[in-house]
Amino acid sequence: MSRNKVANLRDVTQVNLSKIIHVILGQTLWHASPTIRNSTFAFNHEAAILAKPDSFPIVSNITFAQNGLNGLAIDGRDGLNSSQLTTYYWNNSDVVYIITGNLTVGNNVTLVIEPGVIVKFRDNMLIAVKGGLKVQGTIEEPVVFTTIKDDSIGGDTNSDGRNTLLDSCVLKR
Repeated sequence: MSRNKVANLRDVTQVNLSKIIHVILGQTLWHASPTIRNSTFAFNHEAAILAKPDSFPIVSNITFAQNGLNGLAIDGRDGLNSSQLTTYYWNNSDVVYIITGNLTVGNNVTLVIEPGVIVKFRDNMLIAVKGGLKVQGTIEEPVVFTTIKDDSIGGDTNSDGRNTLLDSCVLKR
């Protein structure tokens, strides 16, 4: 079992990792959009997968176990801006998106969140929209925004052993 940090994926288009175990920060994605499938991320001190907001991995058949954050942590500090694209899509319903740093959707930029996507927020984190935000859930596949402490949807994202329970709640702003 390796205790070394796994290298960043920058130019890789497909990854078939069998196990990523006992590393400090799981897999980091800086401006990359690889396919990650048939993999296990376990016992990472921080996030299983950490990505800048303009990284769009395709994730399928992934197992997360006892990581600091079980899912795709979005480090929003750089924001989404139009220097790369004008429309960004979050369309991966096989992984929970976790907002770990305030995310700003910049001017002339649109973030589209597609059906079935789950977005969880760490305490006091937010998505600030200066451009556009399109949330396109359906009755069958709603888009869910909730706290990282909500284990009822998307599982135990923060590895607190299901110590948090939200039952028959409606969260509104």
